[in-house]
Amino acid sequence: MPVQYRNGVSCMQDRVRQLQEAVAAMRGAVDSLDTVPQDEPWQRGSPVFHSMPLVRVRQLLDKVYDMYRLEYDSKAAVLAAVQDLVGGGQPPAVGGGAWGSGASEEEPGQAVLAAVAKWEGAKRLPDLCTTYISVWMLSPYVEEEQADEALGAITEDMAGF
Repeated sequence: MPVQYRNGVSCMQDRVRQLQEAVAAMRGAVDSLDTVPQDEPWQRGSPVFHSMPLVRVRQLLDKVYDMYRLEYDSKAAVLAAVQDLVGGGQPPAVGGGAWGSGASEEEPGQAVLAAVAKWEGAKRLPDLCTTYISVWMLSPYVEEEQADEALGAITEDMAGF
């Protein structure tokens, strides 16, 4: 696998790992709220719960968690697909080198281009790559504004705590 592909996949792996850690931390926060008895008398008398009951805090956190969990799942799927594409989903080998040719990585040569043209997946490759890039860059499951509002509301409500 060429260095540029390895570096790209490595960066994607790091991002997916970071997202996985963030999702796990959010899941822990939501789960910790489940251990607190709901609607206890002390909650009604505490300033932190005057404007937002603990149940509502949990709902908001759970909503944000769901967004980021779906985002993690989509990015992990894209990473797996790209790894397959770069590693196992290559066109048939023609010789040695980058995609099986004797040419350098910078100039793959006509033999590799001919092999790509014959490869069964070559017709779908532009569509697949467009989809992967779109899913990766656009983060379709995370509504940033909603997540910021939910976390901001919780932060504001807890400010006096």
